[in-house]
Amino acid sequence: MTISPSLRAVNLTKTYHVNELVWAIRNLYLDIFAGDFVVLAGPSGSGKSTLLHLLAGLDRPIYGDVVLEGQRYSRLDEDGLARLRRSKMGFVYQFFNLISYLSAEDNVALPLQFAGRPLPAARRRAAELLSLVGMDQRRRHLPSQLSGGEQQRVAIARAMANEPDFLLADEPTGNLDSHRAHDIVELFARLNRDMGKTVVVVSHSDLFHRYANRVLGMLDGRLDTEQRRVGGELRPVEHRR
Repeated sequence: MTISPSLRAVNLTKTYHVNELVWAIRNLYLDIFAGDFVVLAGPSGSGKSTLLHLLAGLDRPIYGDVVLEGQRYSRLDEDGLARLRRSKMGFVYQFFNLISYLSAEDNVALPLQFAGRPLPAARRRAAELLSLVGMDQRRRHLPSQLSGGEQQRVAIARAMANEPDFLLADEPTGNLDSHRAHDIVELFARLNRDMGKTVVVVSHSDLFHRYANRVLGMLDGRLDTEQRRVGGELRPVEHRR
Protein backbone atom coordinates (compact mmCIF):
# COMPACT_ATOMS: atom_id res chain seq x y z
CA MET A 1 0.00 0.00 0.00
CA THR A 2 1.34 3.42 -0.97
CA ILE A 3 1.49 5.95 1.86
CA SER A 4 0.71 9.51 0.82
CA PRO A 5 2.77 12.39 2.23
CA SER A 6 1.07 14.56 4.84
CA LEU A 7 2.93 17.70 3.78
CA ARG A 8 4.20 18.26 0.26
CA ALA A 9 6.16 21.02 -1.44
CA VAL A 10 5.59 21.07 -5.19
CA ASN A 11 8.02 22.99 -7.41
CA LEU A 12 8.47 25.73 -4.79
CA THR A 13 10.34 28.84 -5.89
CA LYS A 14 10.90 31.97 -3.83
CA THR A 15 12.91 35.09 -4.68
CA TYR A 16 13.74 38.29 -2.82
CA HIS A 17 15.01 41.64 -4.00
CA VAL A 18 17.91 42.82 -1.81
CA ASN A 19 19.79 45.21 -4.08
CA GLU A 20 19.70 42.32 -6.55
CA LEU A 21 17.50 39.32 -7.24
CA VAL A 22 18.13 36.54 -4.71
CA TRP A 23 16.87 33.01 -5.39
CA ALA A 24 16.02 31.74 -1.90
CA ILE A 25 14.27 28.53 -3.04
CA ARG A 26 14.62 27.00 -6.51
CA ASN A 27 12.14 24.49 -8.00
CA LEU A 28 12.04 22.46 -4.79
CA TYR A 29 10.05 19.27 -4.26
CA LEU A 30 9.70 17.66 -0.83
CA ASP A 31 7.43 15.03 0.72
CA ILE A 32 7.05 14.79 4.51
CA PHE A 33 5.18 11.86 5.99
CA ALA A 34 3.19 11.59 9.22
CA GLY A 35 5.52 10.82 12.11
CA ASP A 36 8.67 12.02 10.34
CA PHE A 37 11.44 13.77 12.27
CA VAL A 38 13.10 15.87 9.57
CA VAL A 39 16.15 18.10 10.03
CA LEU A 40 16.87 20.80 7.44
CA ALA A 41 20.62 21.40 7.51
CA GLY A 42 23.06 23.47 5.49
CA PRO A 43 25.07 26.71 5.56
CA SER A 44 23.58 30.11 6.31
CA GLY A 45 21.75 31.46 3.29
CA SER A 46 21.00 28.02 1.86
CA GLY A 47 17.22 28.55 2.15
CA LYS A 48 16.42 26.47 5.25
CA SER A 49 14.36 29.06 7.11
CA THR A 50 12.66 30.26 3.94
CA LEU A 51 11.55 26.71 3.19
CA LEU A 52 10.27 26.27 6.75
CA HIS A 53 8.23 29.48 6.49
CA LEU A 54 6.78 28.37 3.16
CA LEU A 55 5.81 24.99 4.62
CA ALA A 56 4.13 26.78 7.53
CA GLY A 57 2.21 29.14 5.24
CA LEU A 58 3.95 32.13 6.83
CA ASP A 59 5.25 33.17 3.42
CA ARG A 60 4.09 32.63 -0.17
CA PRO A 61 6.16 31.28 -3.07
CA ILE A 62 6.34 33.13 -6.37
CA TYR A 63 5.23 29.84 -7.90
CA GLY A 64 4.72 26.29 -6.86
CA ASP A 65 2.52 25.17 -3.99
CA VAL A 66 2.41 23.53 -0.57
CA VAL A 67 -0.20 20.86 0.12
CA LEU A 68 -1.10 19.94 3.70
CA GLU A 69 -3.30 16.86 4.02
CA GLY A 70 -4.91 17.60 0.65
CA GLN A 71 -5.34 21.36 1.16
CA ARG A 72 -3.45 23.54 -1.30
CA TYR A 73 -2.13 26.74 0.22
CA SER A 74 -2.59 28.53 -3.10
CA ARG A 75 -6.36 28.10 -2.76
CA LEU A 76 -6.49 29.65 0.72
CA ASP A 77 -6.61 33.35 1.58
CA GLU A 78 -4.68 34.69 4.59
CA ASP A 79 -7.54 33.94 7.00
CA GLY A 80 -7.78 30.41 5.66
CA LEU A 81 -4.05 29.88 6.08
CA ALA A 82 -4.22 31.22 9.63
CA ARG A 83 -7.03 28.79 10.49
CA LEU A 84 -5.06 25.91 8.97
CA ARG A 85 -1.93 26.82 10.96
CA ARG A 86 -3.94 27.19 14.16
CA SER A 87 -5.49 23.74 13.80
CA LYS A 88 -2.56 21.79 12.33
CA MET A 89 0.76 23.45 13.17
CA GLY A 90 2.83 24.63 16.08
CA PHE A 91 5.82 26.88 15.41
CA VAL A 92 8.88 27.30 17.68
CA TYR A 93 11.31 30.18 17.18
CA GLN A 94 14.95 30.70 18.12
CA PHE A 95 14.17 33.79 20.21
CA PHE A 96 11.23 32.27 22.14
CA ASN A 97 8.86 35.22 21.39
CA LEU A 98 7.16 35.04 24.78
CA ILE A 99 5.10 38.01 25.96
CA SER A 100 7.18 39.59 28.70
CA TYR A 101 4.35 40.68 31.01
CA LEU A 102 2.49 37.35 30.94
CA SER A 103 3.32 34.36 33.10
CA ALA A 104 4.45 31.12 31.51
CA GLU A 105 0.94 29.75 32.02
CA ASP A 106 -0.74 32.73 30.38
CA ASN A 107 1.71 32.67 27.45
CA VAL A 108 0.63 29.08 26.77
CA ALA A 109 -3.04 29.85 27.40
CA LEU A 110 -3.10 32.75 24.91
CA PRO A 111 -3.48 30.73 21.66
CA LEU A 112 -6.20 28.68 23.35
CA GLN A 113 -8.09 31.89 24.11
CA PHE A 114 -7.66 32.99 20.49
CA ALA A 115 -9.25 29.67 19.52
CA GLY A 116 -12.25 30.50 21.69
CA ARG A 117 -11.54 28.60 24.90
CA PRO A 118 -12.58 30.39 28.12
CA LEU A 119 -9.68 31.60 30.27
CA PRO A 120 -10.13 29.08 33.14
CA ALA A 121 -10.18 26.15 30.71
CA ALA A 122 -7.26 27.63 28.76
CA ARG A 123 -5.20 27.90 31.95
CA ARG A 124 -5.99 24.32 32.92
CA ARG A 125 -4.81 23.09 29.52
CA ALA A 126 -1.74 25.35 29.77
CA ALA A 127 -0.87 23.82 33.15
CA GLU A 128 -1.10 20.32 31.64
CA LEU A 129 1.22 21.28 28.79
CA LEU A 130 3.73 22.95 31.08
CA SER A 131 3.79 19.79 33.17
CA LEU A 132 4.42 17.81 29.98
CA VAL A 133 7.54 19.87 29.22
CA GLY A 134 8.76 19.83 32.82
CA MET A 135 7.72 23.37 33.73
CA ASP A 136 4.82 22.77 36.12
CA GLN A 137 6.72 24.31 39.05
CA ARG A 138 7.50 27.47 37.06
CA ARG A 139 4.17 28.20 35.45
CA ARG A 140 3.57 31.42 37.44
CA HIS A 141 6.94 32.90 36.53
CA LEU A 142 7.47 35.69 34.01
CA PRO A 143 9.82 35.05 31.07
CA SER A 144 12.45 37.31 32.68
CA GLN A 145 12.51 34.94 35.65
CA LEU A 146 13.27 31.91 33.49
CA SER A 147 16.47 30.65 31.91
CA GLY A 148 16.77 30.38 28.14
CA GLY A 149 16.10 26.66 28.23
CA GLU A 150 13.04 27.18 30.42
CA GLN A 151 11.71 29.86 28.09
CA GLN A 152 12.10 27.52 25.14
CA ARG A 153 10.19 24.81 27.01
CA VAL A 154 7.37 27.31 27.54
CA ALA A 155 7.50 28.19 23.83
CA ILE A 156 7.22 24.50 22.92
CA ALA A 157 4.26 24.09 25.29
CA ARG A 158 2.64 27.11 23.60
CA ALA A 159 3.24 25.55 20.18
CA MET A 160 1.44 22.42 21.43
CA ALA A 161 -1.55 24.35 22.77
CA ASN A 162 -4.01 23.56 19.99
CA GLU A 163 -2.84 19.94 19.65
CA PRO A 164 -1.14 20.34 16.25
CA ASP A 165 -0.06 17.39 14.14
CA PHE A 166 3.07 19.24 13.01
CA LEU A 167 5.79 20.97 15.02
CA LEU A 168 8.00 23.28 12.96
CA ALA A 169 11.04 24.84 14.61
CA ASP A 170 13.59 27.39 13.37
CA GLU A 171 16.93 27.02 15.20
CA PRO A 172 15.22 26.20 18.52
CA THR A 173 18.56 25.61 20.28
CA GLY A 174 20.38 28.55 18.69
CA ASN A 175 20.35 30.69 21.85
CA LEU A 176 21.07 27.91 24.35
CA ASP A 177 24.21 26.46 25.89
CA SER A 178 25.04 22.83 25.11
CA HIS A 179 23.39 21.37 28.22
CA ARG A 180 20.09 23.18 27.71
CA ALA A 181 20.24 22.53 23.96
CA HIS A 182 20.50 18.81 24.62
CA ASP A 183 17.42 18.94 26.87
CA ILE A 184 15.38 20.71 24.17
CA VAL A 185 16.48 18.24 21.49
CA GLU A 186 15.38 15.34 23.71
CA LEU A 187 12.03 17.07 24.32
CA PHE A 188 11.39 17.29 20.56
CA ALA A 189 12.37 13.64 20.23
CA ARG A 190 9.92 12.64 22.96
CA LEU A 191 7.07 14.59 21.35
CA ASN A 192 7.82 12.84 18.06
CA ARG A 193 8.27 9.36 19.54
CA ASP A 194 5.63 9.30 22.27
CA MET A 195 2.97 11.63 20.87
CA GLY A 196 3.42 11.02 17.15
CA LYS A 197 4.08 14.64 16.26
CA THR A 198 5.61 15.23 12.84
CA VAL A 199 8.67 17.41 13.47
CA VAL A 200 10.53 19.60 10.97
CA VAL A 201 13.54 21.43 12.43
CA VAL A 202 15.96 23.92 10.91
CA SER A 203 19.26 23.64 12.75
CA HIS A 204 23.00 24.10 12.37
CA SER A 205 23.46 21.71 15.29
CA ASP A 206 23.99 18.01 14.69
CA LEU A 207 22.39 17.23 18.08
CA PHE A 208 19.09 16.64 16.27
CA HIS A 209 20.66 14.07 13.94
CA ARG A 210 20.65 11.48 16.73
CA TYR A 211 16.85 11.36 16.66
CA ALA A 212 15.93 12.37 13.10
CA ASN A 213 14.80 9.76 10.62
CA ARG A 214 15.71 12.12 7.75
CA VAL A 215 18.39 14.80 7.43
CA LEU A 216 18.09 17.00 4.35
CA GLY A 217 21.06 19.11 3.35
CA MET A 218 20.25 22.37 1.55
CA LEU A 219 22.47 24.41 -0.74
CA ASP A 220 21.58 27.44 -2.87
CA GLY A 221 17.85 27.00 -2.32
CA ARG A 222 17.76 23.33 -3.29
CA LEU A 223 17.69 20.01 -1.49
CA ASP A 224 21.25 18.88 -2.10
CA THR A 225 21.72 15.75 0.01
CA GLU A 226 19.57 13.38 2.03
CA GLN A 227 20.25 10.87 4.79
CA ARG A 228 17.66 8.41 6.05
CA ARG A 229 17.74 6.24 9.13
CA VAL A 230 18.20 2.59 8.27
CA GLY A 231 18.88 0.02 10.97
CA GLY A 232 19.51 2.72 13.55
CA GLU A 233 22.01 4.65 11.41
CA LEU A 234 21.67 7.63 9.09
CA ARG A 235 22.74 6.60 5.61
CA PRO A 236 23.00 8.74 2.48
CA VAL A 237 20.48 8.22 -0.26
CA GLU A 238 20.51 9.32 -3.89
CA HIS A 239 21.80 12.82 -4.55
CA ARG A 240 18.84 15.16 -4.97
CA ARG A 241 20.11 17.65 -7.56
